[in-house]
Amino acid sequence: LVRLRKEMDVFACLRPARSYPQLFDRTPFRHDLLAGVDLVVLRELCGGIYFGEPRGITTNAHGMREGFDANHYSESEISRIAKIGFELARRRRKHLTSVDKANVMESGVLWRRVVDETAAHYPDVKLQHLYADNGLFQMVRQPQSFDVIVGDNLFGDLFSDLFSIITMVRNFNILKCTPSFPTRVCEKNTGPFDVTATAMPVITRSGKKKTIAIKDTQQSKARLKKRVILEGITVISH
Repeated sequence: LVRLRKEMDVFACLRPARSYPQLFDRTPFRHDLLAGVDLVVLRELCGGIYFGEPRGITTNAHGMREGFDANHYSESEISRIAKIGFELARRRRKHLTSVDKANVMESGVLWRRVVDETAAHYPDVKLQHLYADNGLFQMVRQPQSFDVIVGDNLFGDLFSDLFSIITMVRNFNILKCTPSFPTRVCEKNTGPFDVTATAMPVITRSGKKKTIAIKDTQQSKARLKKRVILEGITVISH
């Protein structure tokens, strides 16, 4: 999957997150914190520490092993994901939150600078910067305050996984921009769509709650389509 993302250059992963009252009892959060949660986590998918070079495991002069990775981002990589974030926010509630670790990481410093530069072209969108650790804290404390969150490959991964626990809907990955997503924010409104969860709660038409399994590799290769009805929203897994 990582190779597929890189080779297809599907750099923008859009993960909608919405709370459903029927699932509140399945989460570890207070119900009043979940009411009205409706946001999108936008994760940069083709750069950062998952692809950065150099990386590896070596042995130092003292015979001890050392592991290292590089969190590399170019200006163009940051700019293109930031533009999608602002376009999404413009079509929603006009609030974009960018998460980074500019206080300790040079890649985070560049990330924040480029996002600020991009913001000049979107004066109607409110931009908020949060350090990633504080952002995760605020997301647990007041998830309703977020609209669109944009982060690099690592932080976007963490934020989207946390919100899957809040909403109890796991990992609906929309890579690039797909016809499934209601807003056109890319030059080409196309891209792969996949559901990576192994199990998820489902609301049936009768209002009853049950858990279904979403099988992985073999069914994916066979392009077996499954329809999940979740309060009127149909999700199709290939």
